Amino acid sequence: MFRPPVNKPRVKPSAPRTSYLDQSNISSVTLKSPLVKKQLLILDLNGTLVSRLKPTTALYARPYHDIFFDYIFENFNVMVWSSAQPQNVNNMCRIFDKHRNKLRLIWDRTKFGLSTKEYNSKTVTIKNLERVWKKLPEFGPTDTILLDDSPEKTILQPHNHCVVSEFDHKSPEFKTHGDCELMLVKAYLEKIQHQDNVSNYIKNHPYVSSPIGANGKEERPEEEGDSPVALPSTICYHYVFPKHGGDPPLPTSCDLGVADELTSKVDRLKL
Repeated sequence: MFRPPVNKPRVKPSAPRTSYLDQSNISSVTLKSPLVKKQLLILDLNGTLVSRLKPTTALYARPYHDIFFDYIFENFNVMVWSSAQPQNVNNMCRIFDKHRNKLRLIWDRTKFGLSTKEYNSKTVTIKNLERVWKKLPEFGPTDTILLDDSPEKTILQPHNHCVVSEFDHKSPEFKTHGDCELMLVKAYLEKIQHQDNVSNYIKNHPYVSSPIGANGKEERPEEEGDSPVALPSTICYHYVFPKHGGDPPLPTSCDLGVADELTSKVDRLKL
């Protein structure tokens, strides 16, 4: 149910609680197998999983999103928390397809405690995970991962944040070298599944997005036990949403790389 934002700004915390920092200092134990209770994975949308085509309602989903979704919904409790407005979040969540009904929560801009002025303007939104833990009290700092491309949004619980590179389908780097970020994140999450204190593990072993070299391959040094990572790709699924309601068309696969620039232009003209 949509709830209008509060009219007056509230006094907001600006630094982690001492209790949180103490918890993140407790050494994580590497388990032989994941815990029976699946960890909580909180997903950002725009810039992390999708790239929107403003001012239209269309978007491109990040390469390998389908493989990534199959993995996370099998191995984690999953929710969405985006700073976008409700209708935009509803549209972006279409990318989850068969997995959408498995989402524990779908949170949008109404869940930040913003004033009316903040809600209707561009302002930095802080994802205070205590709000999530209050709604889902079975989770906490030891078993929660936030996947987001904006470090400034997680200043209150920085050691539960997996900072990914921003996905922008228009960027020259993406068009030239492609993207396999979600497959790198998948490999990282496979390690986190075996940790009993997520905040301590991320603090000491933060996720680092790998740069793409001139040969189009990710340049992260492999560690023992790493899973093979897919090659960067410029192939994305294109989603379009009718402005005046109705059933949206099925997503289409298209190559946005410079080698297929003509096809990319034709796809954009279809908007």
